[in-house]
Amino acid sequence: MKIFLSYSILNRKLAAQLKDGLKKYGQEVFMAHEDINPSIKWKERILKELDICPVFVALLTENFRGSEWTDQETGIAIAKDKLIIPLMLKNEPHGFMSRNQALKIKEDDIESACFKIMETIVSEGRFTKKIKNDVIKSFGQSNS
Repeated sequence: MKIFLSYSILNRKLAAQLKDGLKKYGQEVFMAHEDINPSIKWKERILKELDICPVFVALLTENFRGSEWTDQETGIAIAKDKLIIPLMLKNEPHGFMSRNQALKIKEDDIESACFKIMETIVSEGRFTKKIKNDVIKSFGQSNS
């Protein structure tokens, strides 16, 4: 399964920590600034990822609303009926995303945040089998 992570470039390091944490659960996470190679038509790639990722995670920092792209990504994810998981550090969900309960996280406890994200995804019955298979695969590929 693939997760689309929407974030402000100013919070790129925190987003990368979330990506790394979710990888431990066997999840593939799309981060535009890390996963789009030079010379790629980046806007088309973002649209493609929004189309194929069933889960949309919004990193709601103080910089989220100032980004030119995050609200547009959110609108597309809502229109495509993705599972929306707003992660609230300080800012609450706004606009149409505010219909979703936010997951309160702490910047210094990303491990717990990733666990809670996975709990949320698993609680959506449509993903249970896929998550189970991803976690088993992740264990199989670990060195310990």
